[in-house]
Amino acid sequence: MSRFGYLHRTFRILWVCSRNLAEVAMDKLFRRRGIPGPERLRLLLEELSGSFLKFGQILSLQVDALPREYCDALLSLLDRVPPFPREQVLQVFLRELGKAPEELYLEFNYTPIASASIGQVHRAILKNSTPVAVKVQRPGIEEIFLRDAVLLKFFVRIVFLFQIQSLYFMRDPVREFNDWVLDELDYRREASYAEVLERNSRTTPTEKVPRIHWELTRSRVLTMDFLRATA
Repeated sequence: MSRFGYLHRTFRILWVCSRNLAEVAMDKLFRRRGIPGPERLRLLLEELSGSFLKFGQILSLQVDALPREYCDALLSLLDRVPPFPREQVLQVFLRELGKAPEELYLEFNYTPIASASIGQVHRAILKNSTPVAVKVQRPGIEEIFLRDAVLLKFFVRIVFLFQIQSLYFMRDPVREFNDWVLDELDYRREASYAEVLERNSRTTPTEKVPRIHWELTRSRVLTMDFLRATA
């Protein structure tokens, strides 16, 4: 991660935040009805994109620190992440597994069935006809998240240095975000946790954990059985 990357991201964050603050000030000055606070925060995090979308999702669960209307607005970030294109999916597979999806699976659908801040999920069929779900990580997202984690930690230090008590609540979400970044960006950890969960649930008939296919799993690609929900 270069210094230029940090500076560019820092100025981007400052620009977006200062522009929003200026809009709020103008609304108050001219006594006009602007965008409500919860919606404005959601739009701000959407515009910053990347790891700020995930941070917004973490904030949405802080019902003891944020007003309910803010948490409700931020919850919508869970399904507002656009998918990345076929070319980038292919790029990840070539980097992680050395082959295109068409060579590894009997069938692979490039149109994702779900998309989130870190990656997206595709349906596929193994060469033995087993339906699977394939999670593919966004190209370059690791660098973005690690960089933003550093910037958020620096922001919290500034908050406490200048004793901005109204923002003290940010400490715990930022700490959670930093712990999460180190743990979740490698899909092999998620796969390992899934196997532990599967072993612990074998005696519980109401639980079903997808089987991991390790031969098609890497740090940025995760292949597991596709489970259908029942009504």
